[in-house]
Amino acid sequence: MAPGVRKMERALPPATLREKLPRFLQKCAQEFQDDVRYRDDPRYLRVWIQLMDYVADAKPLLKKMERNGIGLKRASFYMAYALYYEKHKRFNDAEKMYNLGIQK
Repeated sequence: MAPGVRKMERALPPATLREKLPRFLQKCAQEFQDDVRYRDDPRYLRVWIQLMDYVADAKPLLKKMERNGIGLKRASFYMAYALYYEKHKRFNDAEKMYNLGIQK
């Protein structure tokens, strides 16, 4: 998963990468979303988090990750969720998410 992203980043010019990377990330996220082997794999979680940079609203992705149990044992999941809340000026929710991450 992540090696494929790195390979694309090294091989493609920046303009082409910006065009092709979002679809590649989306395909990768969809392909493995039901595979329990990857739920807490940091490489797979990185795919989802990187995909958030290419969507207008990351909330549906975060909810889908939550429903499918993706990254729930990883600090970066809770950090991404908290950053989503911070971006939307929901600081109390962000603080709750940081604390939930610490508890997990």
